[in-house]
Amino acid sequence: MLERGPHSKRILIFRTGHLGDAVAALPAFWAIRKHFPEASITLLTNGSDRSGFLSAKHVLPPFGLIDDFIHYPNKAGGGPAASAAFLLAKLRIKRFDSVFYLMPRVRTERQMGRDERFFRLAGIKECFGFEYARSKWLSTKCGHPSPVLERDAEYLLDVVRSSGIDVSKNAIADTDLLISDAERNAAQTFVEELVLPGLDGRRIVGISPGSKWPSKVWPIERYIAVVQRLVSYENIFPVIVGGPEDRRAGELIIEMSGIGAIAAGRLSVRETAALLGQCEMFLGNDSGPMHLAAAMGTPCIAIFAAIDWAGAWSPFGDGNTVFRRNVECEGCRVPNCPNDALCLKLIEPEEVFSACRATLSKGRDR
Repeated sequence: MLERGPHSKRILIFRTGHLGDAVAALPAFWAIRKHFPEASITLLTNGSDRSGFLSAKHVLPPFGLIDDFIHYPNKAGGGPAASAAFLLAKLRIKRFDSVFYLMPRVRTERQMGRDERFFRLAGIKECFGFEYARSKWLSTKCGHPSPVLERDAEYLLDVVRSSGIDVSKNAIADTDLLISDAERNAAQTFVEELVLPGLDGRRIVGISPGSKWPSKVWPIERYIAVVQRLVSYENIFPVIVGGPEDRRAGELIIEMSGIGAIAAGRLSVRETAALLGQCEMFLGNDSGPMHLAAAMGTPCIAIFAAIDWAGAWSPFGDGNTVFRRNVECEGCRVPNCPNDALCLKLIEPEEVFSACRATLSKGRDR
């Protein structure tokens, strides 16, 4: 068990990635926070980028979980070496007592060794998670067929456990985003203005047809086919979530289905989470909104491309259905598919529609 004494006053967590990566790490973040309730916790992560990927700061609560953020690369002249030197100096000034290494499992042995040396050089004496990460290292290629892995969220909790922290058995359910009253009110205002006028007893379902990676996007005509049938047979009211870039796909779905509202690009990430918490079900690609919906306890019908290890990014909870097909080229980890989205095209609208009906039926029975 780690002590809550002098060696746990200033904690650094190293976790990069974007919206979905931050949400997947929520249980691990909460496990550390609960073990060190009085500590100052800083998250070292990357910032938003020009491609529209959002940083952890956009989704994590501003108070109560993470106290501060350090983003990199830092804007220092002289290139990567100067940026690294700038970051090193900043970490030394902060005088962190310990660092928790919550990086992805595909980090190489060389990268992990470099990272640990960097933190030691920054004066951080307690470096937790490195040995466990080395023991669980994954190749970037998953092979065919891909074995089914534990969720990344569960792996991160095991990293925390390996550090000596007593993590509860139900810690995987610690996904509280601490949504504020203002954020809930913004979502409620959206519902009152754009959903309630056409609701007429229908059931609100969140739809996320997009992703920052084109290789993860199930064809729009298949979304239209599923949503049309859900509107007709399950009396749903589709609400499109995502970023501004998803509005056009949302407009097509609503135009062809005859009903719905678009929240994509209208609500912030955390306001979108509040909205998804009001939905009876979520249907969408492997994306940030999927992780948000799962964190809010909304059952997910999730459509995965086979670009990564099977199971690694499955959504929180037991009430979800994940569609993923094994193909010879799986594990490609590329944003643009060179094989005409074969793995996604093997997922048929009829099976997705059936899964949606089954999930909605369970909702009626609760």
